Amino acid sequence: MFLKKKIKTIDTELNELSQLLFLDEKGSFPKQEVLLSIPNDYLIDSLKLIDHYLEAIREANELEENYHSLVLRVGAYVGEVIKINSKKEYHWYDFKTAKKLQPSMKDWEEQIGTAAILYSAETDEMTFPINKVCKFIENGSEDSLFSYAKVMI
Repeated sequence: MFLKKKIKTIDTELNELSQLLFLDEKGSFPKQEVLLSIPNDYLIDSLKLIDHYLEAIREANELEENYHSLVLRVGAYVGEVIKINSKKEYHWYDFKTAKKLQPSMKDWEEQIGTAAILYSAETDEMTFPINKVCKFIENGSEDSLFSYAKVMI
């Protein structure tokens, strides 16, 4: 008899990463006081405030030094908002595991935006919250995190 190997999620790690967004009181990110005033409640409306925060630091061109850390933490938070509020069951997977789950990714290269992926086995749907944060920073509010999450939920 063959036992099917369970695919390991990184749900706990990404949930913890999302919480770090609001726990950094040392001021690692630009306009940290604005970020700390946003409710850490995983409600979709909190993403409107995240949109405003990112737009403010984007316009002020204050993202260089801690770009990767901010993108990963905000992306994890956005993904957790989707996971918690969606009727679909999503799980976080690392890039290599996601490539195994989704053969259409076979030629993709790992980058910050694909470091962690949300996947719903019931719908075979994959989404990239971290990459969406990268796009917001690049393009501005036309890539609203609030709108993205609303569509995904």
